[in-house]
Amino acid sequence: MVEVCATRDCRALEGSQSVTAGDQLRWPTALSPGPHWWRMRRGDGRPSQPTPTWEVFIPAVDAPVPLVGRAQSDFNGDGVLDVVNRARPSSCPLDRQCLQIEYGSLPGTSPIEPTTIESNRSSIEDMPGYGTWYTWYSLENVDTLGDLDGDGFVDLAVTEVYSASREVAGIRYPLGQLLLGIVYRGSASGVRRVLPPDGPNLVGIHVAQAGDVNGDGYADLLSVLRSDPDPAMPYLAVRTSRFLVFGGPRGGTFGVPPANTTSGAVSLADFNGDGIQDIVSYAASFYPVMHMWMPGDTALRFRDLPVCGELTRETPGVRWIDGEVDDRNHDGYPDYIVTVARGSTSQELTWSGGPGGLSTERCVVSGTTPAW
Repeated sequence: MVEVCATRDCRALEGSQSVTAGDQLRWPTALSPGPHWWRMRRGDGRPSQPTPTWEVFIPAVDAPVPLVGRAQSDFNGDGVLDVVNRARPSSCPLDRQCLQIEYGSLPGTSPIEPTTIESNRSSIEDMPGYGTWYTWYSLENVDTLGDLDGDGFVDLAVTEVYSASREVAGIRYPLGQLLLGIVYRGSASGVRRVLPPDGPNLVGIHVAQAGDVNGDGYADLLSVLRSDPDPAMPYLAVRTSRFLVFGGPRGGTFGVPPANTTSGAVSLADFNGDGIQDIVSYAASFYPVMHMWMPGDTALRFRDLPVCGELTRETPGVRWIDGEVDDRNHDGYPDYIVTVARGSTSQELTWSGGPGGLSTERCVVSGTTPAW
């Protein structure tokens, strides 16, 4: 028997259906937008342990693309994963860098020709009185984005990096870098490039998927702006800021603090199980902060994670050196784990996810170990 539940613990049952091995189940009524849970158990009246409980999220906008968790690389929507092949194709011009999207296909269907993505043209130019100028374009970060525009297809982002240098009297001087995030929208015929105003303006940033952070049914993306130091002052640290770029007709860009930091990371997961992606960010000298978008909000809510363990945000010399997401206690909610160090020792702090998000009551402190 399959049970569909309104809560993760299945105390509020929405309905059940009897099934046998090999059945394909179609639920007889439409489920409301938001999270639902389902599990299986024996239906013959005998006592039995249910299977684990699985979550399914019904988006407000009807689309087959998941909005929580990592989107799979099925860009043409045929149910078969596609591959980003970074090997240089033979058709790629010598002065460009290329990669190909190779589309999987179902048996008996006509395959789609691969899509070649090219960088801009790299060049070497002699300029009398100014030396030799080198410009180099490369395709670096490639990531699936989810469904930004609500058409039911997974989209793709590619970060193109422009580097320039000048050579005088045999000495090459770097002139800096410029980054450009390029969005390719999925379709039944493959991916196609979109530019502003049809797509977001992503000049100067790396791009990564974020899931649906504001709960509007459209995937969003996380952009990372790097402020590289002047080549004449290479001893200065690279500083980083992060922004959310919302998909769908609403659009908009929101900063994710802390901004302009020299270290840190952002983690995304649905910590409270409401079907909307949450964000935790930290920097080396900043206590982790959780960001949540609640229904009816017009901006992200920011709140510090509750103090956990002996090393608090007021403890001098505390450094946050690692952060990750994992379901450590296997309850179906993602947990947030961070390593905090002070001097030569470190502790691992684990905030367990749950209906209320990450809380003090569900914070576990590991033993103290030498930091390295």
